[in-house]
Amino acid sequence: MDGKGRATDNAPIERFWRSVKWEDVYLHEPQTYLELQKMIGIYIKFYNHERPHQSLNYKTPSEVHFNLEKKRFDFDGIAMYTERELNYVANW
Repeated sequence: MDGKGRATDNAPIERFWRSVKWEDVYLHEPQTYLELQKMIGIYIKFYNHERPHQSLNYKTPSEVHFNLEKKRFDFDGIAMYTERELNYVANW
């Protein structure tokens, strides 16, 4: 941004960082910078592939991106990925 945008331009990223802090960082209190980096990386994967978003009709961003049906979960509450998603995740 060049500073000429509206005040609401940053709203989505501000909301994302609020989610990161309240749903992960404040709950686990990392002791080192490396621990924090790892924690945020894990959370971003969770946020994109497992956490349903109200604005996306309770789908995950990956479901919307890959045009998939609503994700299924196993008995332990772990998301079951499709073959297409597994190929994408393997290339991270």
